[in-house]
Amino acid sequence: MKSGESGCKRSGVSCAHLHVRRSVEFPIGALVWRRNHTLSDASKARTAKLEPKFIGPFKIAKRTSSTVYELETLQGKTAGAVHVEDLRPVSS
Repeated sequence: MKSGESGCKRSGVSCAHLHVRRSVEFPIGALVWRRNHTLSDASKARTAKLEPKFIGPFKIAKRTSSTVYELETLQGKTAGAVHVEDLRPVSS
């Protein structure tokens, strides 16, 4: 195999499983929406399908790694670390 040549292209196999990570960077202080991971709960009459997909807005407090950001509420309380795939920018 030549350098720079993928094994799946050489063998004629589909490369659909080789998707590229979304390259998104948020500046410190930017406002973002966080994905809401809700489970259905019959005792509380809550259906996950009808819950909001994103909650917020939150402010980016710091960048922990290339894919993880620390969030804080608009009141300044820590809201935890979140992966970049679970964040969306707030449109102006």
